[in-house]
Amino acid sequence: MTIKSNDNQPTTNPNFIGDELIAAFARATDYEGKPPVTVHYISDNGGYPDTAKIEVQKRLADINAILSTHNKEPAPETIYHDIPSQDWRAGAFDLAQIARDTVRGPGNVVFLNCAPRRKEREQKTDNEGEGVFIGMLRNGTVISAVSEDSFALFRDLIEDGDLEIYRANVQTKGSQFRSRDYFPWLSQLTAFEMQKANDWKEDLNVDERREFLKRLNFVDTNSVLSLEHITDFKQEPCILRADCHGNFKLSIRTEDVRDIPLNTLLRVNVNGKEHQAVLKKGMFDPNEQSLFGLASGSSGDWADSREGKFLELALMGKSIKDEWGISAQNLKEGVSVNIIGPVAQPATTPSPQEALQAV
Repeated sequence: MTIKSNDNQPTTNPNFIGDELIAAFARATDYEGKPPVTVHYISDNGGYPDTAKIEVQKRLADINAILSTHNKEPAPETIYHDIPSQDWRAGAFDLAQIARDTVRGPGNVVFLNCAPRRKEREQKTDNEGEGVFIGMLRNGTVISAVSEDSFALFRDLIEDGDLEIYRANVQTKGSQFRSRDYFPWLSQLTAFEMQKANDWKEDLNVDERREFLKRLNFVDTNSVLSLEHITDFKQEPCILRADCHGNFKLSIRTEDVRDIPLNTLLRVNVNGKEHQAVLKKGMFDPNEQSLFGLASGSSGDWADSREGKFLELALMGKSIKDEWGISAQNLKEGVSVNIIGPVAQPATTPSPQEALQAV
């Protein structure tokens, strides 16, 4: 592995991101006697938090300090966000919602680390896990993630030929904690390079976006991710995510139920158990509040999508997650959801008057 450099200095646009590059930055960074300062404040105000979270946050701050000093330019703002551990469906949902629902795209970088290591697990050694992939949306947002399935909610764009996902050359073995030791370098180096670009425009076609990403020496634009490696939620409808209220965000969209009249009582199969829910226009519709509601939620209404919002299952004032006994482990393993159809209406017995009239 080689590091492109001038005067033996590491570059912020390397061919490969791994141990050698990280060590080179440690050797080369000269703060000219005044290093940036990061305060790590620890307080006993919480429950039982995992140190992994703060380790990643601290590493992101340190990398930004190193790169901003090396580049002599301000570091990009970094926002840290957690998803449920090992829940790749929730990760795929958040990646798509954050990247596709935005008021400002150009230069944004959204990186997702969620690697349940579902594929070829027995063939890996030295803590090796899934590869890392990267692409750019029409709005200029860079999306990057561990595992092919992280891009499941971008399949429509890939199918339409409006998105290409490429392999990123970043170290994926040698550490049990890749999301601390290697992947933050990928996200921050990408952000620094995007920050340098001055030729953004509102609507980038696929060729223009490919040229943008070719500027990143650690992106292999000749290695395009094939759809066959990405889960298709249309074939496997499921709960994508539970929110803080215990509502379920589904992979089923409003387009999928457009032929069903509103206020129809439906049979819904969730993880092999049948339930009933009323199809509503909105979750806060006043009618039928005592029943489980199925309605378009607050997510998925993206400018680059033709499929409508995601449906949500909810129970007003209560957690449907608790009511139906769906655990976090169930969600990690996958909870299937299928709309069977309308609930059959019971036959009615005619009144004596109606019976006489019918004679």
